[in-house]
Amino acid sequence: MAVAPIIPIGRVLRAARVVGSSPPGRPLQDALAGGVQETGCVDDRRRSSRKGGRRAVRTVSRVGPPLLSGPARTRAAGLLVSLGAVVVVLGALSFHQSRPGSLDRAVDGAVISAYGSHLGVAAWLAAPGAGLPAAVCTAVIALACLATGRANGALLAVAAVCLSVGVVELVLKPLVARTYDGFLCFPSGHATAAFALAGTVTVLVNPSRTNPSRMHASQRVRARWALAAIAASVGLACVVACAVIALRWHYFTDTVAGAAVGIGTVTGLALVLDTPRVRSLLARASTRHTA
Repeated sequence: MAVAPIIPIGRVLRAARVVGSSPPGRPLQDALAGGVQETGCVDDRRRSSRKGGRRAVRTVSRVGPPLLSGPARTRAAGLLVSLGAVVVVLGALSFHQSRPGSLDRAVDGAVISAYGSHLGVAAWLAAPGAGLPAAVCTAVIALACLATGRANGALLAVAAVCLSVGVVELVLKPLVARTYDGFLCFPSGHATAAFALAGTVTVLVNPSRTNPSRMHASQRVRARWALAAIAASVGLACVVACAVIALRWHYFTDTVAGAAVGIGTVTGLALVLDTPRVRSLLARASTRHTA
């Protein structure tokens, strides 16, 4: 005597949901046999093409290209070591100090004299390095990266500012304990955030990925715009650094150390995000399946 096959109850329940959205004439047995892959979207099932009883699925990864080209990674590693050395040396010279050094006196006096009594202007110019404006700029960059399928760029933008400012405020300032009018000042948090944003823009729009001799006319135009964006972001970061000096919030070497921390953080994160392991994890997190 023939024995009817035992069908798991889970498959029966899935088949009941699938049959309601299947094309007319679709046998119940095919659904019970697992011929339909659920996607959680009825419209996708109706539009999907079927081959051999299964839906053809196209996998789209939205990680984005590597942040640094091959030769650039070697230079980035050297830059990271150099910036770390700058922070260490300046931190040692500023350790528990409450007065400017010789370099600070030479630069700070010129900057303060240039601004004169226009401290309101200096406050506005320092604003891009403050918390809320820096967060807004970070969000804009991250959203632009997500819209263009560059999950690694979005992660770089968010992590660069948060990590660099966190290191400055929670580690370096209490450790070095340099003060300006009684407030911890080394390194400058404003300069750190501004140069972290500038470094992020530089990495994301870097036009050196393509050999200039192989660029088409449209690529050359995009390269010019990229260079303009880099120049604008770096220029704005320098303006922020000068503004906090004019406001007497920081010494010159505070801003140099802040720039080193911001750029160094971007460089280190770019190197980490380009490792095969991290790219694989990002690919899994950002992959979407389309019919």
